[in-house]
Amino acid sequence: MFDTVIRTNFVSNEILQKLKQYCDTSEFYINESYGGLPDSDTVSKANGITDKQVNELGLPAVPSEVLRSHRFPDMSDEIQSIALEINKMCEQLISEKYNKKMSYMQGGDFVRYGVGQSLPYHQDWTVSEWVIKHNLPVVHLSSVFYINDDYSGGELIFSSTKQNGYSNDEISIKPKAGTVVFFDALRWHASAPVTSGFKYASTNFYTLGDL
Repeated sequence: MFDTVIRTNFVSNEILQKLKQYCDTSEFYINESYGGLPDSDTVSKANGITDKQVNELGLPAVPSEVLRSHRFPDMSDEIQSIALEINKMCEQLISEKYNKKMSYMQGGDFVRYGVGQSLPYHQDWTVSEWVIKHNLPVVHLSSVFYINDDYSGGELIFSSTKQNGYSNDEISIKPKAGTVVFFDALRWHASAPVTSGFKYASTNFYTLGDL
């Protein structure tokens, strides 16, 4: 398995402030992967649907535990440029730390975790119906970039096996804003529930090749 690499101060405080302010004032969408949405032109297959639109359409409210995201195509030009630069820095880190090249990357959206929201234990690579349907390539490595840290809870937790709840037999960390964490896509991990505030992060998934 690939080693876990944690890099702090990945970007400047000025960049972090821009990203945090942008997330605080932007729309976040319920992605199409949520199965309860209607199949109509109202729901953009690129961007999903907002909770406001769900209410306007008279649809049942989407459970609060479903995460909301802000996808790259929706970002302002300035924020897109920042996100692309962060991706380039991630690619360079992969070359330096793993002696591998990035042959494919997916992800890059901003994800928002509100109070009570979490991700249960999972691996970032498995041959699922979603993977087969979209003909997705193998994921070798994952990264999470932390935009802010002014929230409670929301720890990143690693375990050697799948766990119930949010206990672990390895480590639990709450990275500072501006930290990026790289880890093997087969490693079991979870994001503990946020207990106050909003947590903003961006996750990427990488297919690797030899240099």
